[in-house]
Amino acid sequence: MRLSRVSCFLDSGALSMLHPARRALCRVTAQNYKTRITAETRAAIAGLDAAVFGFERAECSGPVPAKLAGSYTMSDHLILNTAMPPTAWAKRYQNVPGFKELEAAVRAQLPEATLTVCHTAEYPAGTVFRFAPAAAETGGGEQLQCTRYAPAAVPLWHDGVPPSSIDCSADSFVLVCAHRSRDARCGYCGPVLADIFGQELRRALPESSRVHVMPCSHFGGHVYAGNVLLYSRHGGVCFGCVTPTDAEALVDMIRNDDGVVPPTLKDRVRGRLMPSAAR
Repeated sequence: MRLSRVSCFLDSGALSMLHPARRALCRVTAQNYKTRITAETRAAIAGLDAAVFGFERAECSGPVPAKLAGSYTMSDHLILNTAMPPTAWAKRYQNVPGFKELEAAVRAQLPEATLTVCHTAEYPAGTVFRFAPAAAETGGGEQLQCTRYAPAAVPLWHDGVPPSSIDCSADSFVLVCAHRSRDARCGYCGPVLADIFGQELRRALPESSRVHVMPCSHFGGHVYAGNVLLYSRHGGVCFGCVTPTDAEALVDMIRNDDGVVPPTLKDRVRGRLMPSAAR
């Protein structure tokens, strides 16, 4: 039985109007993620009130905000991996090693690109990821290309020569805003979602090494936290007001590998990159 996210986060007054069995199931579903998250995640959200900053707030527990659709414009996106955890990031990333140098290079060479930071132990600190449309090798049109640059690749291009890189376009990347110093809502929702998504993906795709979940820095729209970016060969999709109950749908989308947004997530799409590919 799949419950709507509204029914899973009803207040006590509304819950009292439901059938007792369903009311009990709603309470279990609403609290389930709190029993699943790791000690590290608990530490990351310590001191933050779930009712104010988490998934029980109105944007996540009530109707989808009217202005959510189209609230984010996706573009060429670069991400700097850092060993520094999200709880330590300054508001403008000024304390993240290598960020200022990379920012200067991006402004000079890719002025239309977005630059953020992420944290994952999968790759060395200083690794740079780039997600950008590229001409398809077969046929016409475009495809989303993911490129991974070595940690020493700053600036990105020296004397017009691109740095060494690896094509990761066959992989899927789930980026969750967890930037607590920018907004406490992201600081609460981000670590929880990254934790739950990681658990669900390991359960559903235990042999896969091509799906990566990374907490990342601010990319806009605090009111819509949890904010999630999904990049795959089918394009990019930005979701807002995502909750732990949406983990299964997101995993299904990745597993199906067809670029189709599940019906339960369609009303949470804030923006797309290459919408003809990411349907």
